[in-house]
Amino acid sequence: MEWALFLKFIAIFISGVFAGFMNVLAGGGSFITLPVLVFAGLPIDIANGTNRLANFIITSYSTYRFEKKGLNTFKYAIPLGIPALFGAILGAYISISISRALLSKIVGIFILAMIPFIFMNKETMIKGKKNIRKNTFVTYLIFFLLGIYGGFLQAGIGFFLILSLVFFVGFDLVRANAVKMGVAMIYTLFSTLVFILTGRVQFLYGIILATGGVVGAHLSTHLSVKKGSAWVRIVLIIIIIASAIKFLFFS
Repeated sequence: MEWALFLKFIAIFISGVFAGFMNVLAGGGSFITLPVLVFAGLPIDIANGTNRLANFIITSYSTYRFEKKGLNTFKYAIPLGIPALFGAILGAYISISISRALLSKIVGIFILAMIPFIFMNKETMIKGKKNIRKNTFVTYLIFFLLGIYGGFLQAGIGFFLILSLVFFVGFDLVRANAVKMGVAMIYTLFSTLVFILTGRVQFLYGIILATGGVVGAHLSTHLSVKKGSAWVRIVLIIIIIASAIKFLFFS
């Protein structure tokens, strides 16, 4: 029994490492961690809450790391994270009334639709735009809507955040990844508190998962800044295609 429990801890930790690495570069780490938590014996709602706790810790650490590397993460993340936070509140309520199976198919289609933009706008994705745009009502509305999705279904939100930060704000991929983590940290705080207050978090598993996630995030933030946006773009394309297949055919 003790040996089986130890193997569960190792599996959760390793999945956290991979998820932390993926989440910083693009997103989609929950595609790994949720199945592992369920396999470890958690009901799906407890697994979801436990995963949110780990995500909050990982995004907080990643935001701090990017800030230390001089990317001014908080400066841009806070004004965009506030409307996303309010959207997440609404999304949490919507989640109880909409079919997730149908939503998964819709999200898969939207994720696939992102791929042509990545190929058609290579220079924008890698270098960003000449001038970073000031936040407008449209920008805040977009992040409010992204918050709704994040509050409803966390998985895959990183892709939408990245493309919004690149094409609507003007960041290159490296800075977009940094700000994405800050925005996610802010709105994930709400959903994490909801799961904690309703008793849907297994803290031991969550801490193990978060510890692995911090290790993966540490490696990923270093590589993201060191390798540059071109390398991040390649990883992003691979993860997007894999995630779209998962949403469309395995949800």
